[in-house]
Amino acid sequence: MATELHDTDLFERQEMILDEYLAFISDGLRFAISARYVTEIITSFFITVLPGVPGFIKGIFNLRGQVIPIVDARIRMRQSPNNGDEPGRCVIVLNSAAGEVAIGLLVDGVSHVINIRDEEILVPPANNRQELVSGIVHIGEDDYMIMDFEKLLER
Repeated sequence: MATELHDTDLFERQEMILDEYLAFISDGLRFAISARYVTEIITSFFITVLPGVPGFIKGIFNLRGQVIPIVDARIRMRQSPNNGDEPGRCVIVLNSAAGEVAIGLLVDGVSHVINIRDEEILVPPANNRQELVSGIVHIGEDDYMIMDFEKLLER
């Protein structure tokens, strides 16, 4: 019986150190962002364009009375811009841990939720030009770049 409890405790500890990440696509590359920041995924939206904002801000949209700025993931990460309404494009609504800041991240598509242990995340190469990428993880045949939400909010 004691062995059975020990095995259960070990399994529960392993489950606790797994973090969930939302996997998404931007310009053909796979990214993941911690699910703790994800509020919802919006597939039908209308963006109001604003003059005089940085180029990576596509505009704003109204989410049930809350005005949310939309950050274009491709432009923010210095990728090639998307030319129009491609199928699968969506907005990932993100909130800071304290819930003080909400933004929408315009991406090419969302694929699935993945579980990642902290020790599986590798440090990006020293010559990494992606300032928003805090790590890389290899799952199956695919590599995912871990997006740093806090750095996304810095500017």
